[in-house]
Amino acid sequence: MITGDFLRYWRKRRGMTQEYAARAYGISARTLGAWERDQHSPKLFDVVCLITKVYKIKFDDALNEYTNEKLKDAA
Repeated sequence: MITGDFLRYWRKRRGMTQEYAARAYGISARTLGAWERDQHSPKLFDVVCLITKVYKIKFDDALNEYTNEKLKDAA
């Protein structure tokens, strides 16, 4: 599953700690950590909201950049 890696990628790209990002979204750092480790799956709505509201990027732009980075890493 790429959800956790996607969320971790954007949190780090924005220079945020788990605690800061989680607080900004209104969840616990433990919950965000579980999402990032794919131990629990967030609802798609939560993923979109976290990316757009906390990390301040349009979801389609975030997905495109993440996909391009992963394709570069795989080459």
